[in-house]
Amino acid sequence: MNGQGSVKNAVNTPVVAGGCPVDLAKAMENLGGDRELFDEVLGLFVQTLPQVLKDVELAIKSQDAAKLRLVAHGLKGSAANVCAEPAR
Repeated sequence: MNGQGSVKNAVNTPVVAGGCPVDLAKAMENLGGDRELFDEVLGLFVQTLPQVLKDVELAIKSQDAAKLRLVAHGLKGSAANVCAEPAR
């Protein structure tokens, strides 16, 4: 552990103790404490994730680096919106 409740996995990516990748305290700070807004943003993130993963798989299968870069960039931004640092 690094003293902040997380550890690093084999590829040096932070893994939050307990398995929750979202830093709720940071998200609440970023959203001015608006839990309803956070719930909406998180819901959209979760709702769109299956399609994003399909898009990643398709880009890899078709060896489309530009598409993969675009999809990955969008995923990184979406993960940032919900303060899911391990996904970034």
